[in-house]
Amino acid sequence: RIMKGQDVVSKLLVATDGSPGAQRAVAWGAGFAAAVGAKAVVATVVRPDAGDDDPERARREAREVAEAAAAQFAAAGVDHEVALLQGDPRAELLASSSGDVDLVVVGTRGSGGFLGLGVGGVAHFLARRTPCPFVAVPRPGGVLAGGTIVVGADASAANEAALRWAAATARRLGASMV
Repeated sequence: RIMKGQDVVSKLLVATDGSPGAQRAVAWGAGFAAAVGAKAVVATVVRPDAGDDDPERARREAREVAEAAAAQFAAAGVDHEVALLQGDPRAELLASSSGDVDLVVVGTRGSGGFLGLGVGGVAHFLARRTPCPFVAVPRPGGVLAGGTIVVGADASAANEAALRWAAATARRLGASMV
């Protein structure tokens, strides 16, 4: 994990709600996991108020979203599991990122949030709080094919670890870093 000085990703958490932004994150995550030989957890969160009329239907639909995303990891030959979480997506995904996960991947826009922000509320929340590296896959996103890794920089000690992680990841993928 980046906070422990490790530059290798062995397990990533990819969040999906089935939205176009989440689908881009899933495609990127599957490509990344395949490229670096990492395992993946495909997570979907059922909100407490989802399916007030039929909570079982809401859970079934969430599982279908997660299973559809998991199929992309299977097609890429990535060892993966599905996690169906229940609660506030921010809290549930943050809690899931605190275990043995080395990277969190989300889309920049989900099915909720505020249209004018450009980044959804869950992505914004997680970017500021995850204890490990975080990727918000922008539009158009998609399958990993080299590309550029953009890393935020400041003068903090955590920034040094983030730069080391980004540089090691860029080398491993044959990507450039900005």
